[in-house]
Amino acid sequence: MTFLQLTQGRLEATSIGHQADEEAHVAALAAVRRQLIDVLELPLLPLEWTPIDHGHALTALDPTGQVVTVEVLRELGPAGLLAALARQHQAGGTARAELAARYPGGAAAFSQDWNEFREALPVHLEAGPSLVLLTCAVSPEVHASASLLRGSGVEMSLIDVRKLEEASGTRLLVGIERVRSDGVTGGGPLLVARAPRR
Repeated sequence: MTFLQLTQGRLEATSIGHQADEEAHVAALAAVRRQLIDVLELPLLPLEWTPIDHGHALTALDPTGQVVTVEVLRELGPAGLLAALARQHQAGGTARAELAARYPGGAAAFSQDWNEFREALPVHLEAGPSLVLLTCAVSPEVHASASLLRGSGVEMSLIDVRKLEEASGTRLLVGIERVRSDGVTGGGPLLVARAPRR
């Protein structure tokens, strides 16, 4: 996440706190998974989480009925990207009856929740991305392909986990921004959590 500091009338790039350790990254990724719908700001009906290499994948439906895969990852390289694309392709071909059977509570609960989900949203919504990747680290090769991927229904965001030491204790700052091949866009949510006391 880019922060700017005003110094003698000029804005200069700066960073807040310092890079968090592995324990903080694990805690931040778990929080992102728990609050995923709020973090993404996308209307999705979550179906099921599955563990994958370097993270977890959520299968969900958007209001148009499109199957969406959301992956929350510690890191993403070319092999991980290919695996994510393959998982999305497989999920996208899953029959609605099979998705409903895997839903917590079964097909009846799915039908009721799907209807309530659709009724709570505006009538005319377009399909969004079919694959959403949230990662703490992205390889240069994957980063360079961000614009091409976005045109193919893939959205990628970078999770930046920082520790900020204060007199009252340590705070974890979690910034989430969309990745573009020419940089990182602004406007993503900034989540703040107080680190547990030991």
